[in-house]
Amino acid sequence: MSAVSSPSPADLRKQQEEEEEVKKRIRRALWNIGTSWPLKAGIKFPISRVGRYLRQGRYAPRVAALAPVFLAAVLEYLVAEILEMAGNAAKANKKKLITPRHLLLAIRNDNEFSRLLAGVTIAQAGVVSYINPVLLPKNNKTAHKAGKFKSSTS
Repeated sequence: MSAVSSPSPADLRKQQEEEEEVKKRIRRALWNIGTSWPLKAGIKFPISRVGRYLRQGRYAPRVAALAPVFLAAVLEYLVAEILEMAGNAAKANKKKLITPRHLLLAIRNDNEFSRLLAGVTIAQAGVVSYINPVLLPKNNKTAHKAGKFKSSTS
């Protein structure tokens, strides 16, 4: 006749912790069922498409799982910033529709975006007007009194 030993309190505690860990894993797995990467990350850009372009572009031999998520979030932020500035440019021109011209003005008037997109040409946008300061009239007090500039022959 063999004696049946009861589990010690330490063994019971360990078993309960393992069961709790399994329950947590199941809850996490159930919580993420049916949710997409963009929904989990809270972004609108297509993460799977960015990941596909990263892999097909052969930028690196291997691509980490979160690399397309991070890149899509950065691209979404840049697009939001440019569109906000272009919307302000459209509003300044009393327009409701953002045109390529407004995009160009937004990009070229911002130092960081201008450096980032220095070699980019936007179709149907024109050029940013620039007048050399030497060509501008001198700012005299008498020149602007009557709305006329002082002539050099007087």
